[in-house]
Amino acid sequence: MWIYNIIPYEKITIRTKLSPKDISQKINKNTVPAKLIGGIYEEDNEFYGTANDKEFKVFRNANKGVKYLKTRNSFHPYMIGKIEGNKINVTIRMHMFVIIFMCIWIFFTTCGTLLLLTVNTSWQDNIMFIILPIIGYGLMMFGFKLGLNKSKEVLLKTVEGRIVEN
Repeated sequence: MWIYNIIPYEKITIRTKLSPKDISQKINKNTVPAKLIGGIYEEDNEFYGTANDKEFKVFRNANKGVKYLKTRNSFHPYMIGKIEGNKINVTIRMHMFVIIFMCIWIFFTTCGTLLLLTVNTSWQDNIMFIILPIIGYGLMMFGFKLGLNKSKEVLLKTVEGRIVEN
């Protein structure tokens, strides 16, 4: 579907030889609880978030193995998985707070840009305001895509699985 190409969102199905119990144990073993407010994750686990026997909601720990330049990317992929037998259905998107914030930010910068263009018809005078929504969208997509492949790779390695076609 074309809409998935313009929003930071992806659905995948992972098939593994592990039992549902083994899948949840491996994810639980590699997951630390998410911090409520801010902070940099220093732990050496693969993920942070929540996990139980039937589902998980995790971010990849981008700081694992990093010694000096620790990071916290708000646009980092958020993986929501449902374990069904030896199959895991995973939805990958940004955190809901970030999605809502970016929608509001892009909406108001676009409205402001259109308002300025109606008052002052010279787009050259308003070039900065014209590119603000584009910059916001670009940052959002770049930040998400930057961690997407690595997040999938770490999840596949953890559950010893492979992506199958839906």
